[in-house]
Amino acid sequence: MCFRAAVDRTHISQLLGRMVRSPLARRIPSDDRLNSVDCLLPKFNTKTVNEVAEALMKGDDTLPPPSGRVLINPDEMKPNPLASQDV
Repeated sequence: MCFRAAVDRTHISQLLGRMVRSPLARRIPSDDRLNSVDCLLPKFNTKTVNEVAEALMKGDDTLPPPSGRVLINPDEMKPNPLASQDV
């Protein structure tokens, strides 16, 4: 969570790059959720964040190679408690 404003591509790239690499220090093979990163950046420039996220997913010459998925506004899906056990 960061409440500071950020517009500069280099600053945003460095922050997101550090966050993406953090869980790679120690992987938990049984739970992908523990290996993920959530960044809440309400005052960051949305266009620049999307460009950096796209670059992280595809890779380019100005950023480190991609190391996973980057999700923007993901929805966490949980089992429906009303569904039968057979489902």
